[in-house]
Amino acid sequence: MSEGEATLKCVIARSERRNLCSMVAEAIETRVGPEEVRRLGDDALAVFGTYEPSEIRDWLSGLLAEDESALVIEFERWSSYGPGLDTAWLMRRGH
Repeated sequence: MSEGEATLKCVIARSERRNLCSMVAEAIETRVGPEEVRRLGDDALAVFGTYEPSEIRDWLSGLLAEDESALVIEFERWSSYGPGLDTAWLMRRGH
């Protein structure tokens, strides 16, 4: 794990053949703990921690086939709205 300030990341995994969300969530939760991961729909996750986006990408690269993709974005500023998001979880992580 990288050292430094924990930040919020968005992880998006896409495949034309299969749903990757459960597999990707499990792989990330194994490393950061389930309390630091929230699903944002079928293809995206919010992840909080000191890990670099490239580290998370590397964790997932072994899970994905050649025709599947993952994108990890680190947020500097963000905001949220709506009942579909875990607002209490997000607010404890920099809102």
